[in-house]
Amino acid sequence: RGWRSFPGHQLLEKNFVHVYPLHRLHRTKMGIPSKALHWWKQALAHHEAGQLGKARALYEKLIVRCPHCSVGVHNNMALLLDALGDEDSASAAWRRGWMLFPGNELLMQNIVYVNPYSSWSTIRPKKSGLIIWLANRLVTGLGDRMATYLTAATVAQLLEATVLTRWPTADDDTSDEEQRSTHYPSSIFEYLSLPPELSFEQDTQPKLGGAQVRVLHTAALPAFNWGFDLVPETMHKMLSKAGLIKFSFKRYLQAYMRVVSSIELKHQRLLALLPPTPYVGVHARRGDLAKDNAETQHHDAYLIALLKSKVAQQPDARFLVVSDNVTLRNAVSAELPTENMVTLALVPEEEQPLLDFFALARSSLIVQSVPGDDNFGGWSSFSYVASRIAGCPLEAYVNNGTRLHAMLQFASKPLANITVHVVPLGPSDRGMFKIALAHHEAGRLAEARPLYEKLVESNPEFSADLHNNLALLLVAIGKSKAARRAWRRGSNLFPENEKLQNNYAIIHATGEIS
Repeated sequence: RGWRSFPGHQLLEKNFVHVYPLHRLHRTKMGIPSKALHWWKQALAHHEAGQLGKARALYEKLIVRCPHCSVGVHNNMALLLDALGDEDSASAAWRRGWMLFPGNELLMQNIVYVNPYSSWSTIRPKKSGLIIWLANRLVTGLGDRMATYLTAATVAQLLEATVLTRWPTADDDTSDEEQRSTHYPSSIFEYLSLPPELSFEQDTQPKLGGAQVRVLHTAALPAFNWGFDLVPETMHKMLSKAGLIKFSFKRYLQAYMRVVSSIELKHQRLLALLPPTPYVGVHARRGDLAKDNAETQHHDAYLIALLKSKVAQQPDARFLVVSDNVTLRNAVSAELPTENMVTLALVPEEEQPLLDFFALARSSLIVQSVPGDDNFGGWSSFSYVASRIAGCPLEAYVNNGTRLHAMLQFASKPLANITVHVVPLGPSDRGMFKIALAHHEAGRLAEARPLYEKLVESNPEFSADLHNNLALLLVAIGKSKAARRAWRRGSNLFPENEKLQNNYAIIHATGEIS
């Protein structure tokens, strides 16, 4: 529908092609003039019988006689030329039809076979043909790209297929916050050795003759979550539920481990910075939650106490702390004896995750501290993959309800060599709001009100919904003046929030709210 409104739009064309990679004849007679109908029927019969020379002559007559009459003539002519090996003429035939019938679904579906890029001519598909692995638009960071490598290469081994994959770049039509690829190496191949059966391309459409082409997209995977795609136990289940593979987990894991062992850091400058072993790797990722709030401060204090305890038990142990939180790194360095610390050089921000990952992958034990909730914490799978490469145990110290817990519950098999320790937390601001909201929705207003009010006093800038919910609750118990004050306070803090502004305006004018 979008294509019909914006014919020729590259992003729409690209996405439609990726979703519908079909390659079929047009058989309906719609649009063919009655005087030329016998040519159409004869051409189609010759084409289906493999008599391509006869079919070609009749298609050419139809195109000359009535080029605007039927999309099927152009489509079938292109398929015929493609079957004869005349790729340039086939490409021209499809594009001529596309210009005459912009937005036609059959032409858009078949256009995936058109090859306007000479670089594809060197690709030789394996036994099962070609798989185009399409990453989600937000899959641009290092962890996301690693997941793409691991999954695509594993599927390639299982299906004996060539895999081509792509991800968005800063040149794509994305918003500023989605252009995360600008924070990472522009050419990651300068840093990593990758499995030979993979080819990574951008914005290309392949022409591979009669090779079977399958398109896989992360959006089609059930229960897809960031981090799930790095972990074999969760990815196997997603691919199996989607019907994309039919292999046992044992076979999938064997292929995955072959791929994991083949990915290496090859950048000489970064290789020289990897510290000597042995050491315990500590992955203290804070990511989007790397703020000095009560929740992360509690995790930081817990981790420092834990490392002190481990040093007391093993005085000769050495610890390498990998973290995106500078405050935490400095605190650990100050609290632990110097002889027990292994330092990792700081490199440019876009390279640091690469160095961190391969340093963790050389550990004798990995201690993980990745707080969050089920919407955050995909980095917990980052250290899990590193433990798979290192062949070492992983000890995870996390609060309840994190992405790691979601992985453990969803996985088709128990995650290997991992022990999960729950870090007890008092109710965070987010947790307190969830509890208050649950009481509110269940009609337990007396229980919800003190939680809302406590949160408003301690963290008034928590969210616009906090002020709106408190005001609505006060209206419900007949305290319109208090509700008016709550809405006024929220409106002053969040002047752009329409919900607050509208409700405040209504009650200010009428004293009532519907």
